[in-house]
Amino acid sequence: RKMRFEKERTFEVSKRLVRWSNNDFNKYGKQLNSSQQQSPGNRKESVERLADLASGVLQGIARKFD
Repeated sequence: RKMRFEKERTFEVSKRLVRWSNNDFNKYGKQLNSSQQQSPGNRKESVERLADLASGVLQGIARKFD
């Protein structure tokens, strides 16, 4: 049997990075102290940085195939 990621024809890195950054991993028992928690402003900035990084990676990959 193929796994879900093997069945997918496209892999949108930017969407996955945003999804991963939005996931709340604290619910699995790891508690962050107040200095480690992200404020909404920091989270938005992190998401924007990840989106920029993903687009840069995708552009680099596209250049290799040109």
